[in-house]
Amino acid sequence: MLNKQEQSQIAGNNSTQIQIENYHEGVTASSVVSIASSVFKEMFMHTANEYAESAMCTVKERVDGFANELFPRLEKVEGALAQFKDPKFEFLLRDAQISSAQTDSKDDWTLLSELLIHYVEKKNDRLVESAICQAVKIISSIDSDALRAMTVLYILLRYIPQSSKIDKGLKLMDEAIGKCMEYPLPNGFDWMDHLDVLGAIRLSPIGTLQKTEEFLAKRYRGYACVGIKKDSKEYQKAIEILGEYRVNETVLVDNVCLDGYVRLNIYSIEYVAALNKDMVRQILGLYSKDINLGNVAKANFFRIWDSYETLKKVREWWDLIPAVFEFTSVGNVIAQANACRVVPTLPNLLKK
Repeated sequence: MLNKQEQSQIAGNNSTQIQIENYHEGVTASSVVSIASSVFKEMFMHTANEYAESAMCTVKERVDGFANELFPRLEKVEGALAQFKDPKFEFLLRDAQISSAQTDSKDDWTLLSELLIHYVEKKNDRLVESAICQAVKIISSIDSDALRAMTVLYILLRYIPQSSKIDKGLKLMDEAIGKCMEYPLPNGFDWMDHLDVLGAIRLSPIGTLQKTEEFLAKRYRGYACVGIKKDSKEYQKAIEILGEYRVNETVLVDNVCLDGYVRLNIYSIEYVAALNKDMVRQILGLYSKDINLGNVAKANFFRIWDSYETLKKVREWWDLIPAVFEFTSVGNVIAQANACRVVPTLPNLLKK
């Protein structure tokens, strides 16, 4: 327990100091909301001073809306209460309240909550912390179309469906992106310039954006491949290798992208267990290197890709993006938080 007489904080001029007294490491989960709410309300009093008295009702309504999104989630996060005695988190909370007061969008409030949850979960990672602190300040300024475009791009660039079956894997991706596309994606340059001004992406004055055919063929090379011709000497060698590692030959499956060929039943070597990576590399080395067959396999892969309405729309949209860009650290945390907001089943890559 903290002793009141022994507590001290040092702060500069015009700063706010709030301490939680009688803090117990073993506090019950139900106490999190009660204690955190007290700090939240006290911080709000300082936030409210920045607004004209005539706007106070609107400010209070919006900040309360943000609190209703934040606290039910905060209660479930281990270690959340401890953050409320950290001045750094208190200032972040104050900035989040200010941002929430500047928007009447429930989606924005939920996104702010996601960012604060990410902050708690990535405590002591200063790179992520600093990005989140900046992200919180600009949430109310981000155009919804631009945010949607950024989130779709982030999912395409960062996620890959964890299914060895092509149809199932692409269906998962189609469903995830589809949840982000309630409205059409923006075209032209303005949405990119907007995100660049806010510091979410960084535009490049040189180069051209890699087309989806090139990018996706590489990213999904576990799917878009030639594989091994059935009953060939390479096929027999692959069976021998599997036997040496005592792996059932059923891991070689028919390649739906190329008739008469089989491929390993994996979507990416990066996700193969370390114990089997050497085996996988040996078998991948047996795949046909025939360029013409490779082009046929890729064409068939994109035929399957385009059979999903959302994936086809996204591919066509991507190929019309007029400038080269890259995500900044701020853009990464915003896009990740929004992806988790829209598709809660997606893993949080910031935890890695």
